[in-house]
Amino acid sequence: MQFEKEEIQALSEVESSVLSSAKESLLPGLAIFKHTIQYSKNGLKIQILLDKFDDPFGSPNIEDCEQFSRLFQIKLSAKAEEMRLPSDFSLEVSSPGAERQVHFPEELQRFKLQPMSVQFVNQEDKIEKRILKLDDFNEETTYWFIADVKVNRLNKIINKKNKQEKIEIKLKNIQKINLYLDF
Repeated sequence: MQFEKEEIQALSEVESSVLSSAKESLLPGLAIFKHTIQYSKNGLKIQILLDKFDDPFGSPNIEDCEQFSRLFQIKLSAKAEEMRLPSDFSLEVSSPGAERQVHFPEELQRFKLQPMSVQFVNQEDKIEKRILKLDDFNEETTYWFIADVKVNRLNKIINKKNKQEKIEIKLKNIQKINLYLDF
C-alpha cells in the first residue's frame, strides 16, 4: 500500500490521536509498554501491550486489560470522527508476557530481583545467551551472577564456586534482555 504525502500526514495524526487517547485511558499503576497501529483495506488494527508497575514481572491481569480496553474504546468512539478514525477498527489489549523484554538500562533496577535471559556479545565476539541475575550496573557496565535456576543447575552451569562469581558485561555488548521464569 503506497500513500501520498498528505495521506501520510493524516495517518500520523490518527496514530498520535490514538496514542494520546490510550494514555488518557490508563489506570493508576499502568503504562503502555508497546503499541502498534496497522492499516488495511478493512480498517485499523490497534494493539496495546500494558505494563503494570507493582507486578514483579510487569504483567497486568485480565481485569486491568479489560478496564483499560473499555475506557479506551469509549474514548475512541467519542473521538472517532474528530480523529478521522476509520469506521471499522479493532482493539487488542494484552500483557507483554511474563518473559517480557526488559528495556535496558532504564528497567534494570526495576527487575533486579528477577532472573533474566541475557543475550550479549562475549569477549571472543560471539553471541552468548545466559540466565543471569543482576548485581549492579552503571552507565557503561553491568555486573551479574549466574542465576540459581533449574536450567543452570541441570546443565551444570552453576556450582558453589561460580554462583558468587561476578560476570561483567558492557552495556554496549548487550543485545537483548528478557525476564526468565524458572519452572
